[in-house]
Amino acid sequence: RRESSSSALQALALYNNKFVLHFSSELARDVEQSMNTLEDRITALTQRVLLRKPTVRELQTFSEYVTRHGLAALCRVLFNSNEYLFVG
Repeated sequence: RRESSSSALQALALYNNKFVLHFSSELARDVEQSMNTLEDRITALTQRVLLRKPTVRELQTFSEYVTRHGLAALCRVLFNSNEYLFVG
């Protein structure tokens, strides 16, 4: 059985969509204002978008990603994830 997934073109279109860019920035700003540590920010963001806490591995990976690209970029990644886009 094949799981649902988006195509590469769909992923790029969604990742660069003005709506997604705007709300990624807004969500990142809100989380940055309400949480003090990077770990708390990532945990809050993951809970809001994926409705669960990040795993230990995700927390480490997301921390490295946020350090390089910023919290808004992580929002875009989460909004573009299969876990967010499709009901399991």
